[in-house]
Amino acid sequence: MKNYTIALMGNPNVGKSTLFNKLTGKRQHTGNWAGKTVEIAKAVYKTNKACYHIIDLPGIYSLDFKSPEEKIAKDFLLSEQFDAVLILTDATDLKRNFLLTLQVLKICPKSILCINMMDEAKRRGIEINTKGLSKELGIPVITCSARKNIDNVKEAIEHIENLEDKALLLPKKEEICEKYITYHKEPITKTEKHLDKLLCGKYTAVPVMVLFLALILWITISGANYPSLFLAKQLTTFGEKLGELLLSLSLPYQIYGILIDGAYSVAAQVVSVMLPPMAIFFPLFSLLEESGFLPRIALNLDKPFKKAGSSGKQALTMCMGLGCNAVGVTGCRIIPSDKQRLTAIITNSFMPCNGRFPTIILLISIMLGHLTSSLLSAALLTVFIILAVIITFFITKLLNRWLTGDDISVTIELTSYKKPQIIKILTESFIHKTLHILGRALIVSAPAGMILWLLGNININSTSPLVFLSDFLEPIGSFLCMDGTILLAFMLGIPANEIVLPIAVMIYTASNNISAVSIEEISNILITEGWSFFTALSVCLFSLFHWPCATTLLTIKKESKSIKYTLLSMVIPTAIGTVMCICVNLIRFLFTF
Repeated sequence: MKNYTIALMGNPNVGKSTLFNKLTGKRQHTGNWAGKTVEIAKAVYKTNKACYHIIDLPGIYSLDFKSPEEKIAKDFLLSEQFDAVLILTDATDLKRNFLLTLQVLKICPKSILCINMMDEAKRRGIEINTKGLSKELGIPVITCSARKNIDNVKEAIEHIENLEDKALLLPKKEEICEKYITYHKEPITKTEKHLDKLLCGKYTAVPVMVLFLALILWITISGANYPSLFLAKQLTTFGEKLGELLLSLSLPYQIYGILIDGAYSVAAQVVSVMLPPMAIFFPLFSLLEESGFLPRIALNLDKPFKKAGSSGKQALTMCMGLGCNAVGVTGCRIIPSDKQRLTAIITNSFMPCNGRFPTIILLISIMLGHLTSSLLSAALLTVFIILAVIITFFITKLLNRWLTGDDISVTIELTSYKKPQIIKILTESFIHKTLHILGRALIVSAPAGMILWLLGNININSTSPLVFLSDFLEPIGSFLCMDGTILLAFMLGIPANEIVLPIAVMIYTASNNISAVSIEEISNILITEGWSFFTALSVCLFSLFHWPCATTLLTIKKESKSIKYTLLSMVIPTAIGTVMCICVNLIRFLFTF
């Protein structure tokens, strides 16, 4: 069987990852913002005739070496370690795509031009003369709708041995557009124009962004309580039965304690507290991503970020950070300037990731009381996120003054609006985001639970190490308007933010053998332990601003290639959180004086 290597290239947002997944069967996440594919991905497409190795290169706009992605792509093309290039373009915006297409053809004449999203082009009244385009460029030109059917792509790939490696006399992209693209309707519909006026208008952009954020958070908060309570009850019942089974085997008490009161208890709390908010938040966020809303957030924030010495692309990396800060840090590769990219890496952890969202939501319920409406809770959570954005602007400006390097002008591209695929979003966000992140948290939480149980049940001079450490940290915790237990939980939770709250609850309820608790039950436990409005506020602020988790720190080290900047990524947010907590304590003192 013959083997061929095909490089898959294209601009961001043209459906490259969708085609790659459909062709090879590999589940690769697709994004609706620039540069979501930032590394070379490889997979195999087999037929009865041959084996085709598909290389998915980063989504880029040109080969001008302005960003790491462009360097990766051009270096690969110049290496000539492939048999052909499959150039994917967007039928609704061919003029933009032709810049990269012509640059690739100058280096690699053995190429196939695939025009994707033909169904969307037809809906918009766009007609493309593919035969004339193929004759003009001297290469095969095919069409497809990658979400629905890629038969044309498969057929073209099976004939790559017929591609000719000859010098091409290429026209200008403006000439191509005039000759071979006909618009029977306005390129942008009236509805899209009205949406852009609303989402990007001078006076409406910011209020609409805040409203969308508050709406998503309100749906998340209001919808998470009942599933959390249900999960807690089911997991507690299962934990009791599992415990009875272990006791019937006459296992030593230590084994029972490590497995049930330790590993299972913390893992069950992670599931009951984390799963409901994530299962609601991720699909809602993905809807905004798929529909084309997120690039408009970047455009709206471009001006304030430029005043801080960066660009609106940093806003996109911040949005990635809402899911996972490690992903957000990796996503900073879309920023072409080394200085701006490093600034975005250092400040990305200011955005609360999925592991901190459930904690902050719960703390808000303590601050405002159980009877508070979820709408008010969502409003306060929105305020916290806006605070994180403001702090990001401030620190970004300071870092850009301190760091050295060239500033590169960045153009924010507005992708066209797309009708999101609801079922696909629901399944992929649950399987590839919620369950993936939950699984990672469980891998960390179960061993952490075992260690915690051992620390809490091994006595040294009649005191367990856990109690000793908690008491030792109590003065520092009190100074920060917290206590030693929650401060210890933050320290022990460095493997993953998801386990901070379960660790604190486990320390508080060490003698109660609680297997799983809901968001509401955890709130009751903390109030019983003496938590007040100011305690919850301080812990909430420290959750927003403290050292990143271990995974994010390792990613920062990999991306920055510097221990100094990795340490800076720990020190800066922790210093900000510490100052804020001290201020809360001073305010508490004034109120109680």
